[in-house]
Amino acid sequence: RFIEPDNPLFLEVGTQFIQTLIDHFGETDHLYNGDLYNEMMPASDDVNYLRDVAKVMIDSMRAADPEAVWIIQGWAFYHAKHIWKPPQIQSHLDAVDNEHMLILDLWSEVNPQWTHTNSFYGKPYIWCELLNFGGAPGMYGRMKTVMHQPYIDDKISSMSGIGIAPEGLFTNEIMFDMHLDHAWQQEPVDIKGWVKDYIKARYGGPNIHAERAWDTFSDTAFNAPAIRQPKARIVRRPSMWPVRAYYDHCRFLDGWEDILKAGPAFIKVEPFRFDLIDITRQALSNLFEDYHITTRNAFRNSDLCTVEAHKPLMLGLLEDMDSYLATDERNMLGLWLEEAEKWARNEVDLERYRYGAKNIVSMWGPIAQLRDYGARQWNGLVKDYYLRRWDLWFDYVLGAMRSHTPYDEAAFEAECFLHEERWGLDHDKVYPSRPIGDLWEETQRIYDKYGPQARALCQATPVTDEG
Repeated sequence: RFIEPDNPLFLEVGTQFIQTLIDHFGETDHLYNGDLYNEMMPASDDVNYLRDVAKVMIDSMRAADPEAVWIIQGWAFYHAKHIWKPPQIQSHLDAVDNEHMLILDLWSEVNPQWTHTNSFYGKPYIWCELLNFGGAPGMYGRMKTVMHQPYIDDKISSMSGIGIAPEGLFTNEIMFDMHLDHAWQQEPVDIKGWVKDYIKARYGGPNIHAERAWDTFSDTAFNAPAIRQPKARIVRRPSMWPVRAYYDHCRFLDGWEDILKAGPAFIKVEPFRFDLIDITRQALSNLFEDYHITTRNAFRNSDLCTVEAHKPLMLGLLEDMDSYLATDERNMLGLWLEEAEKWARNEVDLERYRYGAKNIVSMWGPIAQLRDYGARQWNGLVKDYYLRRWDLWFDYVLGAMRSHTPYDEAAFEAECFLHEERWGLDHDKVYPSRPIGDLWEETQRIYDKYGPQARALCQATPVTDEG
C-alpha cells in the first residue's frame, strides 16, 4: 500500500527519504525524481486535490534541501488524458514554483506534451527522444524531426535542454548520437552531411558505398512519420493483421546491397559489424512482412496453393535468421540467460531468474499481460519461440482452407498461449552463448539466398484494407 500525499505521514517520510539520500551520497545536485502518477491514476481528478498533492511533494523535498528541484515525467499527461485535462494539469503544476520543477517531455519527437499544455504552463522542460518501447529491435527513427524540431521549440516554448528516454539501448544508435550532438551545436545542420561525417567516424574512414547505404537508410527506415515504432511482424503473435511499412522495401534493399559492398573494407570494425547485423536482420524482417501480406491476400482469395507454398518460405526464413544471429553474442538468447543465471544462489533462484529472463522478452507476465512488449530477434528465441508460433498458425490457417471451414482464431490463440507458457517454463534446454559461424560469410549467404527473393516480392500486391 502507498502513503497517499494527503496523509500527514507523506511529508514526514518524504523528507526523511530525501535527507537519507543526501546523507548517504554526500553532496547533492538538488535534482530529485518523483512521479506520483506515472501510469497510475490519482485518487481524485479534483483540481484542488491535485494542487495540494503537488505542494506536499515539493515541500517534502525542500524541507530536506531548500534548493530541491522536482523532476517529473510529462508522460502521465499523455497516458491518462481522460484524467489530466488542462485544468488538472495547470493546477498540479502551478502548485510548484518554476525554479523548483523540471519536466521530462518523454516523447517529444512524436507526441510532445508541451504543445498541449501551454508549454507546461511555464515550467522548464527537457526535449526527450524516446525512440523505442521495450527496447524493440528494428531500424526506425525520425531524423528530420530530431535534427530540426528542438531548435524550433527552444525559441517558442519553455524548453531548457535535451535528453534521451529510451526503454532500451543498443538499438538505432545513430538516432541517439544525432540528438545528443545538439549539445555541441547552435543550429541544425544538413542531415546528409552529418550522416556522412558520422559514418566516417563510426567506421574509421570514408567509403562511398557506406555513405550511399546510409543515405538510403536516412530516407527510408529513419524517415518515419509521427508514429510509434512498428513492431516487426515476426515477433508479433501471428494473425491476419499486416504491419504496414512506412517506407519502400525495395529502396531499403538498395542500402543493404551498398553496405555489403563496404564489407571488405570494414568487416573487422566492431561498429560496422553491429550495423551489418541490424541491417541484414531488418532486410529479412521486411521480406517476412511481404511474405505475410502475400499469404494473407491468398487466404482471402481462397488460394490454397499460394498459402501452402509460403509456409516453408516463411518458416525457412526464420530458421536462417536464427542461425545468422548466432554469429554475434549480443544477439543470442543464451548469453541473456547466462547473465541472469549468474545471480542465482541456489536451484530455486536459478529457475526463478531463468523464467524471469525468458518471460520479459516473450510474455511479459505470467498471463501475457504485455505480450511481446520486450520482444527481441535473437538466436534461440527466433527458432524456438517465434518460428513455433508461426508453424502453429499455418496449421490452423491451412486446416481451415482444406476443410472449407472458418479460421478459428480463438482456438489458435488458446493453443498459442500454451506454447508460449511451456517455452517460458522449460528449464532444460541450454542455448549457446558464444558466437557460431563467421559473420561475413553468413551475411553473404543470407544475401545470396534472400536478396533476389526480396527484390522480386517487395513490389507485390499491396494490402487493400485494414481488416
